Amino acid sequence: MGDHLRKRRLELGLQQKDVAKKLGANVTSVLNWERNKRKTELRFLPAIYDFVGYVPEFRAETIAERLVAFRRGRGWSQKQFARALRVDPTTLSRWETGKKTPTGVYRVRVRATLDL
Repeated sequence: MGDHLRKRRLELGLQQKDVAKKLGANVTSVLNWERNKRKTELRFLPAIYDFVGYVPEFRAETIAERLVAFRRGRGWSQKQFARALRVDPTTLSRWETGKKTPTGVYRVRVRATLDL
């Protein structure tokens, strides 16, 4: 993620302090993210995705990966996303890890949420 953030910052001719201000973060965080020394907090991911113009982490191919990408793209915790889907957080965790797949009404709900 940090490489993408740094590349975009340099393309725009911005300093780290400018990016920090845009993202609502501090300069030290931006520095650490760019150097891949720290993982970004969920709450900053939507702003970072908006800043770089895409989701740089991975290509979501499976339902499990799409669930994770959807949730992280909104900066939600599993608990928040589970609440939105009206399922138990443990169930969502199993779906996101691929241990289980949504079935029945949950499958319909997940597909509608992910626009599949």
